[in-house]
Amino acid sequence: MSVDVSGDVARRPSPANPGRPDWLTGPLAQRFAGLIAASGATREAAPAPYTLTPTVELPRSTGADVQAAFTRARAAQRDWAQRPAGERSAVVLRFHDLLLDRQDQVLDLIQWENGKCRQDAFLEVADIALTARYYGRRAPGLLKRQRRRGAFPVLTRTAELRHPKGVVGVISPWNYPLSLAAGDVIAALLAGNAVVHKPDSQTALTALWAVALMIEAGMPADLWPVVVGSGTELGEPLLAGADYLMFTGSTETGRWMASRAGQRLIGSSLELGGKNALLLLDDADLDRAAAGAARACFASSGQLCISMERIYLPVSRRQAFLDRFLDHPITRNTLSFLGPLREKRSSKPVQQVMIGYSDSNKDGGILASQWHLLSAQRRLTALSRARGVRLRFFHGRGGTISRGAGPTHHFLEALPPASLASGLRMTEQGETIAQKYANLISAVYNLELLFAGATDRSLRSSRDDDPRQDAILESLSSWSRETYQGLVEEEGFISFFAQATPIDVIESSRIGSRPARRTGKRTLSDLRAIPWVFSWGQSRFHLTGWYGVGTALETLRRERPDDWRHLAESLEGMPLLRYVVANVETTLANTDESVWELYAGMVEDPDLRGKFLERIRQEYRKSREMIALLYRLPFAERRPRLARSLDLRSQALRRLHRLQVDLIVRWRKIPPQTPEWEQALLQLLVTVNAIASGLRTTG
Repeated sequence: MSVDVSGDVARRPSPANPGRPDWLTGPLAQRFAGLIAASGATREAAPAPYTLTPTVELPRSTGADVQAAFTRARAAQRDWAQRPAGERSAVVLRFHDLLLDRQDQVLDLIQWENGKCRQDAFLEVADIALTARYYGRRAPGLLKRQRRRGAFPVLTRTAELRHPKGVVGVISPWNYPLSLAAGDVIAALLAGNAVVHKPDSQTALTALWAVALMIEAGMPADLWPVVVGSGTELGEPLLAGADYLMFTGSTETGRWMASRAGQRLIGSSLELGGKNALLLLDDADLDRAAAGAARACFASSGQLCISMERIYLPVSRRQAFLDRFLDHPITRNTLSFLGPLREKRSSKPVQQVMIGYSDSNKDGGILASQWHLLSAQRRLTALSRARGVRLRFFHGRGGTISRGAGPTHHFLEALPPASLASGLRMTEQGETIAQKYANLISAVYNLELLFAGATDRSLRSSRDDDPRQDAILESLSSWSRETYQGLVEEEGFISFFAQATPIDVIESSRIGSRPARRTGKRTLSDLRAIPWVFSWGQSRFHLTGWYGVGTALETLRRERPDDWRHLAESLEGMPLLRYVVANVETTLANTDESVWELYAGMVEDPDLRGKFLERIRQEYRKSREMIALLYRLPFAERRPRLARSLDLRSQALRRLHRLQVDLIVRWRKIPPQTPEWEQALLQLLVTVNAIASGLRTTG
C-alpha cells in the first residue's frame, strides 16, 4: 500500500479536536490505519496527553494478525535481501531527504500523541536524519565481503560474509516514538532484514507515518508491517515468529523477553529502564544542584530513559533544596505545561518523598528521630500546598522499633493529618511480613488496621500542631539527642560496641542484601543501620530503642514541672509522644540487664567496660522510672499479655545468650578465614537465628 503524506505541512489545530494537525485529514488517517496488520473490527483511539481527547481510531491486531504479518514480511524479505546493499541504501537516503522535507508533519504528530514540546520533538527528527544518513552511506562498505587472514597463510583463503537475520521483531515504547521506532528499523532494513513492528498504542501514528514515508522512498510495502495492541496479547506471537528481537521497555518485561528468546536460541537486543537516582551531598552548592536536578528530571519533557526519578538529600538541606528546585524555570515551565492535563484529571503533579527512620535513629536516637521526621513532614506539606504540588510520603519502616516499626494504627495516628492528603506508601520488612501476613486471617486483620487507620487520620482536621506540645517535644528531642550522642560519640565507645555485641558475627554472616558497612571503615557513620540495631538487640541492650529518653523526661520534670504535669495529663492527646513512649516501654521490657552484663563481660579492658556499662545502666533505670511515672501503673498491669509472653521466653533465651557468648569468645580466638573459624561461625549463626526467632526481631 502506498500512502502519500505530502501536502500542506502548516500546523493548524482542528477546532473539533484541539492539538490535531489540520493536514491529518480523515482519509489520510484511514490510509495510515490501513498499514496495520489487523483483520478484526476492534478499533481504539489513544488519548492525547494534554487534552485527553481521542486521537485517531486505529484497528487492533490479534495474535493471528501477527502471524500473518510475519508471513508477508518473510516473503518480502527474500526479495529485499537479494537487492544490492547500494540499492537498499538509496531507499534509506531518500527517506532521509523526505524526513527533513516533511519534518513539520512528524513534529506535529509527536506533540499531539506524545505531549513533547516541539524543541524536544525535533531532537528525534535530527536523531533519525543522522542515523539514516550515516548508515545509508556506510552500509555498502560495512556489508560487503571482507577478506580475512586464513588459518594457514597462502594455503587457505577466508572471507567474512554478512547474512541478514530474516524477520526482526521490534517493540518500541511511547517516550521516543520516532527515534526508538525508526532508529532500530533502519539498521535492520539496510542489513537485508524485514521488520514486524509493535509500537506503543499511545504513539502508533508516528510509527505509521515513518512506515508510509519509507514506502514512499521505495521500500516494498510488506517489508515493515505494523501490529497494534496490548503487549500481553501480541508479545508471545511476536516472539514466536521473530528471527531476532529488539525491545525497549521495562526490566521486568525485558527479563521475560530474554528468557523466551533464549529458549528459541535467537538473538535479542534489549534496552531496559531503571530507577535513576540523583544524590545531593552535604557540601553541594544548592543553586547549581537545583538547576542540575531540574535539567536531569525534565530534559526531553521528562521522557528520557536516563531522567532522574528520585533525589536523595540530607534532611538538613531538604527544604532549602526544594525551594530552589521548585523555583527553577525548567521546573515551573514543566508544571505549567501540565496545566491542561491536571484540569482534565482534577489533580496536581505528585512529588514523592521518602521518610527514612533507620539512619536518623542511628544518628540521634529514637525520640529526636521521630520528632524531626514529623516536623519535616509538616514543613514539606505546607511547602507543597504553597507550590501547588501534591506530596506523597513513602515511609520506609524497618522490622524493629528502632527502624520505624510499631503498631500500625498508633503509627498512623502519630502522622500529621495533612501528610496523608495524597495517599500513603509504606514498607513492611523483615520478620514483620511473616508475622502479619503469612496467615490469611492475620493478613486481613492487619490490612484492615492499615486501611481504617489511614482513612481515619486523613479525614481529621488538617491542623495537628499545638504550640505548647511542640515546644515540649522540641525540648525533649534536644535533650534526648544530646544524651544519645554523648554516649555514641564518646571516645572508646566503638571499641566497647565491637566487643560487647555480636556485630562481628553479623558482619560475617553475608545474609544481607548489602554489606554491613558502606566503605569498610570501622566507624559508626560507615556502619549501616540494620547491623547496628541487630547487634544491640542480640545482646539485649536494645540501646537504639530507648537511650536518651529517660534523661530527657527527667530534665523536663526537674526544670519545667508545669510542662511535666501537662505532659502526664495530656499524653493521650499527644499522638507522636504517646506512640514513641509506648514503643520505648516495649523496648525496655525486651531489654535484659542480666544478659547485657554477660555480653559486656567480653570487653577486655575493665576500665572501658565499667565506664560505658555504668552509663548505660543509669540511663536504663532512669528511663524505666520515668516511663512508670508517666503511666502511673506497673507495666505488668497495663500490658499483661506482653509481660506474660516475655516471661515465658526469658529462661530459654538466657540459655541461648550464654551459649552465644561462649561461642563468640572461642571464635574470636581462632585465626580468621580458616576452616575451624568457618565452622565456628556456622554454629554462631545458628544461635543468632535462634535468638532472633525468640525475640521475634532482627534489625
